[in-house]
Amino acid sequence: MSANIMDTRSTAPQEPLDPTPALARLLAAHGLPCQEAKGWLLPHAQLPAMGAHWTPGENNGRLDVHVLLDNDVRMMESFAGLGAGQQGLDDALENFSANVLHVLLAGLWGIADEAEVTERRWEIAGRDYMAYIGNFGLRGAAEHLEQPLFEALFRQATAALRAEKLDQDTHWSRLFFCNLNGEFVTEALLDNQRWEAGLSMLGALPWPAAQGYYSLRHFMLLRAV
Repeated sequence: MSANIMDTRSTAPQEPLDPTPALARLLAAHGLPCQEAKGWLLPHAQLPAMGAHWTPGENNGRLDVHVLLDNDVRMMESFAGLGAGQQGLDDALENFSANVLHVLLAGLWGIADEAEVTERRWEIAGRDYMAYIGNFGLRGAAEHLEQPLFEALFRQATAALRAEKLDQDTHWSRLFFCNLNGEFVTEALLDNQRWEAGLSMLGALPWPAAQGYYSLRHFMLLRAV
């Protein structure tokens, strides 16, 4: 185990719900049994490692999932969980599983599910990468979204990522769009940082305004080969 692993547990009073056991069961169910050390889950007793923290609210909560890579780079993705207590945590874990889990399994541990992840080999800035491209994660009234929009988003998102000047062994991107009663919220991150090209691309697409809520999320992982 690497000496760079830090304890993810807070010194504050313990949260009423610890997501680590449920996350361990989820990984094991997908063929990735883990050992736990200082709040981290280590598949095959080595890095990369995965950890999670649950922040509860009155009617919902947020699940933060961290991945510590072998080069001491930390990936972080957050997931909303609808409902109070265990219900909210279960919903957040389902959100994680639907949006990011399979990409991580394929890109970091070689557990590929062709129904969940598309793999492509790309040359970016003179380096060869294997791209692990997740499916679109949808919540709410997704019937407002039509196939041409999905096709345009996929084409433009992959083109934007391939146009970046990337130089690390691992990179990842996340796109998020939501409509709430006709008001739009967009977020684009590259390696956990604001991604201007992704934001511009999301803002230019013809999203339908609708009453109620719908959202779309997309995650990609690049590994140098």
